[in-house]
Amino acid sequence: MKLRAGVLALVLISPHAGHAQELPPGTILLSTVKRHLKKEIATLPNYTCLETAQRLHKAPGARNVLKPVDVLRLEVLNTGHHEMYAAPGETDFREDSPFAFSVSGLAASGLFGGFVQTLFVQDNGAFTFRGEEKGQPGGDGVAQVGRRIVRWDYRVPLLTSGWHLQVANAGDFVAMKGSIWVDEESLDLVRLTVHADDIPGALEVSDATIILDYARTRIGEVDVLLPQTGEVSMLHTSGEMSRNILEYTHCRSFQAKSTMSFAVSSVSFDPPAAGTPAPPAPPKVLPLPGGLPLTVRLQTKITEKQSVGTFLEGTVAADVMERNKVLIPAGARVTGRLRRLDRNQQSDGYTLAMEFTEIVTEQNTYRFYADIQSVAGDPTAEAIPDGLSTRPLPGVGFLFVRGPRFTLQPGFRLIWKTRPPAR
Repeated sequence: MKLRAGVLALVLISPHAGHAQELPPGTILLSTVKRHLKKEIATLPNYTCLETAQRLHKAPGARNVLKPVDVLRLEVLNTGHHEMYAAPGETDFREDSPFAFSVSGLAASGLFGGFVQTLFVQDNGAFTFRGEEKGQPGGDGVAQVGRRIVRWDYRVPLLTSGWHLQVANAGDFVAMKGSIWVDEESLDLVRLTVHADDIPGALEVSDATIILDYARTRIGEVDVLLPQTGEVSMLHTSGEMSRNILEYTHCRSFQAKSTMSFAVSSVSFDPPAAGTPAPPAPPKVLPLPGGLPLTVRLQTKITEKQSVGTFLEGTVAADVMERNKVLIPAGARVTGRLRRLDRNQQSDGYTLAMEFTEIVTEQNTYRFYADIQSVAGDPTAEAIPDGLSTRPLPGVGFLFVRGPRFTLQPGFRLIWKTRPPAR
């Protein structure tokens, strides 16, 4: 099947802030939210994440639903001003577009920083307060157990939007509108939706939509607010439709002194001041061979009261052997975070996702690329091997725990099988 190429790219073209205006109830809260998110954006470290995109497509005139086409995985580097791309497991970021890794289909760039820069740094949006929303924004997304979520709608005019829509060989700027959902207590962004507005007829696009869900993610020694999941959709006037379902995992700090390199002159880092000591080189993160059984013994107690983003620790339960040699000794430290915690009223239980990213031994640090096989140590918990989807995420284990309340005690075991980074 030949797919029509499409790109959603965000280009920031205006450094000027938007005009202040009177707002209905929620004005003071919105001002506080903007200050909080602007500070979050300003203090974000340079980081990389693994982006997994399940791509779906429906041909023009087809009556059937969207059908899966492929799964595209890329390493994404965000420096605050640029996004660069590399193949999974690679450290050589040379491409400034995801299209370098796929000749057709839908792709998107600028998702990490472009839209939040427009709304909260440049302050180009006109917001309308919609009040508190019960449950989860849009009916799905990150869990909202015990959280007060408030919503604003917004519009950004064409002049200050900076969103460039590219379809095949045609492209133009479009206005944008959408909504934000914010945790009223933490002031953290929970969900952002973006819809293309004032789309030029020459593009032959009737709708382009981006949805991003946010959660706290451990980068180095701090928890930062990053996209966790997302969705990008484009509907053509012909009826052709493409959709990418996005997951971001394995986020970690990037330092200019690392082994990563750039072949694009527009990406650079400010040189250190004279006399500034060089920062220590980050540990080299090694891949694990595929097909190795590996059991993680949880060290962090997990209950239904914890929040998405909670830092998790575990240890390797037994020596991991390769060719009759110990590759990873028992007791090696495993780190990760709680990625999902949803209450399922119909099944009287909770769906959890634990994301593990690294194994640290005395000699090496390994990237945790593995698929969960089973769990042990609590009769109310069971593993969901395929993670509720057709795109298992490396290092992410989905579980279902029965009951209105639960506690996974230290010692709970998760049994995995390693996989190569590019799978």
